[in-house]
Amino acid sequence: MGTDGVTNLNDFLQWLIDEKEECTTRQLTLRVLTLSFASIHVCSQTCTQVFYNLAANPQYVEPLREEVDTVIREHWWTKKAMVLMQKVDSFLAETLRLEGVLTTSVQRKALQVLTLSDGTFIPKGTHLYVPTYVFHRDSAIYENPCIFDPLRSFRLGEDGNESGRHQMVA
Repeated sequence: MGTDGVTNLNDFLQWLIDEKEECTTRQLTLRVLTLSFASIHVCSQTCTQVFYNLAANPQYVEPLREEVDTVIREHWWTKKAMVLMQKVDSFLAETLRLEGVLTTSVQRKALQVLTLSDGTFIPKGTHLYVPTYVFHRDSAIYENPCIFDPLRSFRLGEDGNESGRHQMVA
């Protein structure tokens, strides 16, 4: 709760205000605009990589198109439809796993005290860096980790027990 009795939002702008490093409206505006520009670039780069992977793997174009047509015909563009497009989801997840913008690392800040299952204690305010590049190419986690396998996540979800766990839309 803010000093004026109003509940603070938990979003990017509020985080900037709370950090008190950028205090003027101009500074805050420039930072938010920079984030918007970066996210447009990330989306553009991801879409380009998806199109490249489709062109490089034409055998997947028709099965993916059929899945989209079938699901949309019955459910239109709803959240349920997104969940049902499991092959499309798998194709996108595999693209992001190997070539996405966040393939090198993910950064987070602990907003509260955390104790991990192995007993590791992480104080509030700690900056964490996860080396996703290493994990995404680890043969202990992925079979043939350096090979682009568009249906990798789809096959992992076919067991029926954890199908949603392997989907990006989840």
